[in-house]
Amino acid sequence: MVQKKLVHVYPGTYVEIVTIDTDVELLKRLAELGFIPGERIHVVVNNWDNYVVVESNRGRFGLPREIAERIIVKELYQAPICMGHRWRGRGKSKKRRWKFW
Repeated sequence: MVQKKLVHVYPGTYVEIVTIDTDVELLKRLAELGFIPGERIHVVVNNWDNYVVVESNRGRFGLPREIAERIIVKELYQAPICMGHRWRGRGKSKKRRWKFW
């Protein structure tokens, strides 16, 4: 598997933390949140300029770009992306269906 920085991972990808290159204080804070080597996380949103939102067993966290650049991960699995499909409701009706466009 290829190792890369967390900021370079596409949304919908499951990754495993390999290492974190930072000072001791930030390393302690990240460990309190559950970001330790070997932890598996899911990248939910990657706003390439500002932040990365990840989800783990402990919850959902938004990491600033400066911190996400220091986290080295390896990709495990990337979920398929369905472009052009949206889940739409039909007014007040409980019935839902897929709408394509």
